[in-house]
Amino acid sequence: MSIGETIKKLREAQNLTQEQFAARLNVSRDLVSKWECDRRMPGFEMLSEIAAVLQTEAESLIDRDDLIYSELDQCIPGGMTADNALGLINTFLSGLDERECSIFLRRYYFFEDSKTIAARLGLSGSNVRTSLFRIRKKLKDYLRRCNNEQN
Repeated sequence: MSIGETIKKLREAQNLTQEQFAARLNVSRDLVSKWECDRRMPGFEMLSEIAAVLQTEAESLIDRDDLIYSELDQCIPGGMTADNALGLINTFLSGLDERECSIFLRRYYFFEDSKTIAARLGLSGSNVRTSLFRIRKKLKDYLRRCNNEQN
């Protein structure tokens, strides 16, 4: 069962509409719909909030490591092998500044959440989440360019 199907099943078991569920999480009903249709995936911090509303544990919704791998996997273009991606990711990391590299490594090599990374680096959680979003976008663009050059 996908994470979206699990959220929907548990939400319905609590007799909550998407609107009611969204209101409790301070998100839009549209975002809840995207989660349930597996078009978007909530971050791990949001999963903790979802789990609290649904009276379960975040780990019962999705494994944290699977979530982190999924974030990184979305950056890799179709048809690119894992071996090719790994070498290119290492090259990509060498072009990042020290802070960006540290944030990336803590998230994708050490599997730390945004809150832990923020505490370790003296940043706000929203700063870390924004940095991760921008780094993933840069990585996705870089891997796409490299993939196009190889083909």
